[in-house]
Amino acid sequence: MRLLYCLLAVGCLAFGQFSGLAVTDDAAQVYFSTPLRLKYEVGSAPYPRTNAIYRILGNHIEPFSTPPGASTSYLSIAHVKPRVSGSGDVIAYTIAARCSGGSSCLSYPSYDVSRVFVHGTAYGGERAGVAQISVNGRYVVTGQQFIDLETGATLDVPAAPANDRQVVTSDGRVLLRNGTAGLQLWSPAGGSRTLPVSRVPAYAILNDTAFWVIYQTSPQPGEAELWSFEIGTGREALLARQEGIDQLFDFRPTISNNADWVLYAASPTEGAPRQAFLIRPDGGENRQLTRFWEGVSDAVLAGFGTAAFVSTPYGRLARIDVMTGAVTELLGRTPVYYAAFEALIPGSVLPLRGTGLSETTQWALFPLPSSLADVRVFVNGRPMPILSVSPGEVWFQVPFDLPIGGPVRVELGNNSVFANGSGNLPVVSRKPYFFSSAGAALIVAHQDFSGPVTRESPARPGEVVHAYAVGLGAVSPALPTGVPAPLDTLHHLAAPFDCTAGVPANGSATPVEVLFAGLAPGFVGLYQVDIRVPATATDSGDFFLSCGTPGNILERHGGAVSVRSE
Repeated sequence: MRLLYCLLAVGCLAFGQFSGLAVTDDAAQVYFSTPLRLKYEVGSAPYPRTNAIYRILGNHIEPFSTPPGASTSYLSIAHVKPRVSGSGDVIAYTIAARCSGGSSCLSYPSYDVSRVFVHGTAYGGERAGVAQISVNGRYVVTGQQFIDLETGATLDVPAAPANDRQVVTSDGRVLLRNGTAGLQLWSPAGGSRTLPVSRVPAYAILNDTAFWVIYQTSPQPGEAELWSFEIGTGREALLARQEGIDQLFDFRPTISNNADWVLYAASPTEGAPRQAFLIRPDGGENRQLTRFWEGVSDAVLAGFGTAAFVSTPYGRLARIDVMTGAVTELLGRTPVYYAAFEALIPGSVLPLRGTGLSETTQWALFPLPSSLADVRVFVNGRPMPILSVSPGEVWFQVPFDLPIGGPVRVELGNNSVFANGSGNLPVVSRKPYFFSSAGAALIVAHQDFSGPVTRESPARPGEVVHAYAVGLGAVSPALPTGVPAPLDTLHHLAAPFDCTAGVPANGSATPVEVLFAGLAPGFVGLYQVDIRVPATATDSGDFFLSCGTPGNILERHGGAVSVRSE
């Protein structure tokens, strides 16, 4: 029975909720970007799910930037890549505008601009490029412009920064990446120095005293390496290597101010989720710092090197003591989810999909419980029966007695300080959805349930095949919520229902014989429709099956069924 549920749940798995981590030297302030909103911000009003900047000060979480509105003029707007000086007095973030693609990008090209704040007050207007701040908060680099906040002087930097984090020092030197010249250390006092690294760097960072450069390179396709370069001696050391990767692997390294430690992300074994690692810049004392089952999506080292901060793909944000490895969870698992349906239909099972929905994959016993693996689903505060949970998907049953009307609010229960929810949805008596695979082909079983109907194993004209759906509505006789349909009693649909070959709205549909339409025996909230393949079905490869409420195109759904006469 579970196998069929899994087969029908096509495309169930769905970004890290907290990204672009930035922290002060003493680890007292943490900044990050997220599309979520704190619960007190949301209330009952809609809110834009666009990335904005938030910060944690001790035990207090607050917004730092005002969320940008919905996309306009073919551009999607997000606040990303927060940056902070060592003391927290100077803060910046990037406004990233991205074109949706196509010819519209000629009129509305993508761009990045930054906002800089000094002691809480905006410093000038928006500046092109991603901002970076020196540890002492005096210097800012945005794009290829160098700003001295103390004197107000600005200079043009001769090449692009070698990374978008940790390339400007407290004495104003900037690490640049300049084509075939590799890396250069530029000074506002005049001149620049080429750093003779032995490999072509994809990007690089620099510690605050300009002793060490950490850079990534790709020696050949499918490989990535992380190297260190000691500026004073020219000594190099291999810090990490990843092999068997499909694209350029991003170690996302950060380095403490005095270069005691380098923090980077890598997979401990091939195919395993990425974890955070600590290593000395000379290659010594390499050790794994995290062991989160879901891995880490971002990691940053505080300037004094005493603490690391990591976020995970499932919405966890934690502080880790560098010396002891002790983990302090700042934000627990924070689900991001959406309703994979347009309406609630009493009696049907329906899915919520997203990331971080559960830490395990479990199936419920009957009768269905209202909580499974600490996961709960609420409709206007009423707990729903849970069928199954996994990190990317939660299936629940809509009670047969849920009143038609609405709208109602669907929410996944969690203890996060951030709000979530799929929004307000109507409750309707029927909204069919037949399960299909790639290419809109229905998931249909052969007459003897020996296997699915496919192009390689098509149905025959006259054969009875079994299609599966949700959202078909009330049945007769009635059945309690949370229990499977019995094997010895069929529960037929209570409202009129038919199927056609072709869509009735286009005038070319012909009736298809329906032998049974109701709850699938042995299943909870899943519907089975048995139809006889029309004898007139041709060898064209398939025919389109449309089923639902007669005369109501809004309550019909279907897909292709492969058929062959021989």
